[in-house]
Amino acid sequence: MSYKQQYTKKCDSCAGNGQTDNYYYECHGTERVYSGKSKCGYCAGTGKIVEEYLVKDEKCSYCFGSGKNVDNCNDCKGSGKSRFQPFFDHSNKSCPTCDGSGKLAYKGECSSCHGTGKVHKYIGTKPYNGCFITTAVCQILGYNDSCYELTVLRSFRDSIIQNYHSSLLEEYVNISPHICSSLLNANEKESIAHSLLYEYIHPAIDLIDAGKNEEALAKYREMVYLLKSKFRSSK
Repeated sequence: MSYKQQYTKKCDSCAGNGQTDNYYYECHGTERVYSGKSKCGYCAGTGKIVEEYLVKDEKCSYCFGSGKNVDNCNDCKGSGKSRFQPFFDHSNKSCPTCDGSGKLAYKGECSSCHGTGKVHKYIGTKPYNGCFITTAVCQILGYNDSCYELTVLRSFRDSIIQNYHSSLLEEYVNISPHICSSLLNANEKESIAHSLLYEYIHPAIDLIDAGKNEEALAKYREMVYLLKSKFRSSK
C-alpha cells in the first residue's frame, strides 16, 4: 500500500521572501551592479516549495524504521564490530551498543523519511518551472527570471526534451531540487555558478542556437551529473 504526501518548506533560493536581488555586469563583466528585486523564479514568488513524495508501507532503509536521525555508532565507529575483544578471539563479535548494525538513532527526525519511518520516493517539487539548476545559477548571479539563458533553455525543454527525451526530464525533475538546494546553500556558490554558466550553460545554448540539439543535451547532462556527484543525494 502506498500514498502521496506533500511537505512544505521554505524556498532556499529566496530564503522565503519570494524575491531575489538582481544585478548586471559592467566593465567587461567584472563589476557587478545592483539593479533591484524581482520575483523568485524558483518558487514563483511564493517563498515556499512543496515537495511531493510517494510513501510506501516499507521500513526506511536509512533510519531502519525509527523515523529518527541515524548516524554511525560512536562505540564501533560504524563497523558493527565490538572494539573490546580478547587478543586471541577472532570471532568478530558484534558491537553491543548498536547490535552489529553500525548505526544508532539520535535526536532529530530522519531527513529521508521525514520522521515517518517509511520509505519515501521523491516525485517532484511545486511550483515547477522545468529549469531548476539554470534558475538557481541565474539567481545566484543576479539574472532575472526572463533572462536569455532561461528563455532559451525553457524553450529547448518544451520543444525537444519533453517530446523526445521524457525519461531524462523525469530523472532531472527527480534529482535537481536537491542539487539546487545544496548549490544555493554552498559557501562557494558564486564561484560554482560562474563556472557552470561559462563551462556548461553557455556552451549548451551555443549548441542549441547552432541546431545541434543532441550535443546540447549531452553538455547539459554532463553538468547535471557533475553536480549530482558533488552534492550526493539520498533521494
